[in-house]
Parts: sequence; structure tokens; C-alpha cells
Amino acid sequence: MPRRNTLVSIAILIIFILCLLVILPINQGLLGQKDFMLGLDLQGGLHL
Repeated sequence: MPRRNTLVSIAILIIFILCLLVILPINQGLLGQKDFMLGLDLQGGLHL
């Protein structure tokens, strides 16, 4: 039983670390600095 608990704890820790890497990237240079593209509703809409 303790071995199973250890494996489950390690699996949870790995999943937690992967989630943190997605949410808080360590190096933003990997994805580059990207600006937000505003949609038509945020740019003032479409004038006809």
C-alpha cells in the first residue's frame, strides 16, 4: 500500500508541475512577446 501511495503522489506532483508550466511559463522567449489582437467589438465595431 505505501508503494501505491508513493506512485500516486508522484503522479499528482508531475501533473501539478505541468499545469504550472502551462499557466506560468518560465521563459517567455519561447513563445515570443505577442500583442493582443482586439476584435471588432473592442475596436469600436463595424460602421456601415
